[in-house]
Amino acid sequence: PHDGRRLVLPLSARTAGALRGQATALARHLERRPELRLDDVAHSLRTDRPALRHRLTVTAATREEALDALRSATPATPPLADDPARVAFLLPGGGTQYPGMGKDLYRDQAVYRDTVDECARILRPVLGADLRTALFEERRPDDTSAFLGLVVTEYALARTLMESGVRSDALIGHSLGEYTAACLAGVIDLADMLPLVTERIRLISSAGGATVGVAAPAERIRPLLDAGLSLAAVNGPTACTVAGHLDAVTRFEADLTRLGIPFRRLRIPVAAHSHVLDPVLPAYETHLRQVTLHPPRIPYVTNVTGTWVTDAQATSVRHWLAHTRDTVRFADGITALWDRLHPVLVEIGPGDTLTKLAAGRLTGRTPVTVTTMRHAKAEASDGFVLAEALGRLWSAGVDRALPPV
Repeated sequence: PHDGRRLVLPLSARTAGALRGQATALARHLERRPELRLDDVAHSLRTDRPALRHRLTVTAATREEALDALRSATPATPPLADDPARVAFLLPGGGTQYPGMGKDLYRDQAVYRDTVDECARILRPVLGADLRTALFEERRPDDTSAFLGLVVTEYALARTLMESGVRSDALIGHSLGEYTAACLAGVIDLADMLPLVTERIRLISSAGGATVGVAAPAERIRPLLDAGLSLAAVNGPTACTVAGHLDAVTRFEADLTRLGIPFRRLRIPVAAHSHVLDPVLPAYETHLRQVTLHPPRIPYVTNVTGTWVTDAQATSVRHWLAHTRDTVRFADGITALWDRLHPVLVEIGPGDTLTKLAAGRLTGRTPVTVTTMRHAKAEASDGFVLAEALGRLWSAGVDRALPPV
C-alpha cells in the first residue's frame, strides 16, 4: 500500500471509445494484480503514455476507491481543441467564507501552510492577534478576521495551484476578491495589500447598513430603488444585490415580497458598493495613498467597468475608491473575460459561487469550470477537492496541473 495520499490517475486516448476502454482495462489490471501499489500505477500512467486529446482522471486514496471510480468513469471535460488551454482564476468576495476553511490544506500542503503563515505574520501587528486562531480555531470569528481569512485563503490557494504548475492567464475578483486578484497580478504587494484590506473592512463595517440578494434582472430592480438604496452588484441575468441603510433595505424587502420577487438578506451586516460608504471614503483614501500601486503583470477584469483594467486604472487611487463605492459589474466582467480568452474558469476560494454565476451568464457556451475548495456543507475533504481540481485541469488541457506522485 502507498502512504494514503489522494492520487490522481490520468487516462487519455485518441477517441472517446478508446478512453472508456482504457478505464475498463485499468480496472481489470488492478483487480488481477492486487499487489500493485497505487502510487506506482499513478507514476506509470504519467510517464509511460503520451497525453492525448480525450482525457479523464480519477482520484483515489486506495485500490478499492480506484476500482469504483474507474468502473463508473466518464470524461468531465470535452476533447481538447488545437489551441492551448487558457486559465482564469475567479476570486470570490465576502460571504463565501466559513470557520475552519482550508484547515486540511494547512495541515497537508506545505506551500499553502507557508503562505498562510507569512500572511499571519504580516497581519499580527495590524490585528494584534494571530489570524490563524480565527481562521482555524474560532467557531464565530469577528467580521474583520473572517473577511481577512477569506483573502488569505484565496491567496494561499492560488499560490498552491501556481506552485503545482497552474498559471493564470487572467484574473477576475468579486468585490473583496479583486484585492486578491490585484495582489496576484502584482498591482499591490502582499505586505501592503493585507493591512489595506484590513482598514477597508473596518471602515465598511463602521458604516453599517445591509445588503440583499435579489433573483431578478437589474433592469426590473432599478425602478424600485429610491434615494436610500444602491444597486450594489449585477452578478448575472437574474442575480443582483441591493444595499442601503437597514430601514431602507427592510422597506425594499417588503416591496419585493409584495411583487413576488425572490430575495435573500446577506449575512454580512454592511452595505458595500453603496452610498452608505460615502462618509468613510475620505478615510479610506488616506490609507490608499500610502500604498504603492503598480501596473498589472497578469491581465485582470475589474468590477468598476466590467472589462479589462488599464494600467492607469490599476494605479489610480480614484479607481480603487470607485471600486469600493460603485456597482460590482461581475456579469459584464465574465463576458469580457470569456470573449477574449475562452478560458477554463477556476474558482479560487470556498465553493462554486462565481463559477455558477459565470455559467449562468455564459448560457449556451459551456465553459469548463473547476472548484478548488469544498463548500462549507460539503462532505468531501479539502485534499480530495484539490486533487480532483488538478485532475480536471489536466483533463481540460493544463498539462502541468497533475500533482507529483
